[in-house]
Amino acid sequence: MALETYTLKDKPELEDQVGRLAREGWPTFLLHGDITYWDNLFDDFAELQILLCEPADTVVAVGHTIPFVWKGIPRSGRNGRG
Repeated sequence: MALETYTLKDKPELEDQVGRLAREGWPTFLLHGDITYWDNLFDDFAELQILLCEPADTVVAVGHTIPFVWKGIPRSGRNGRG
């Protein structure tokens, strides 16, 4: 089976399928806690949400990612581990 990779920005019409996978894949308690910023993944960072799809645009996997800045300086500890 050939799979295609898109971002949610490329295929915003697939957002409902992304939500379905979250409901099916994450434990229920994780979907009802303090998830204040969850929707920002889809609104602000759609270009960083990676979708793996079957040819008929059926989402089979999702990679949720966000940008972050790290100065490369460890806070403390040995061997650069904070």
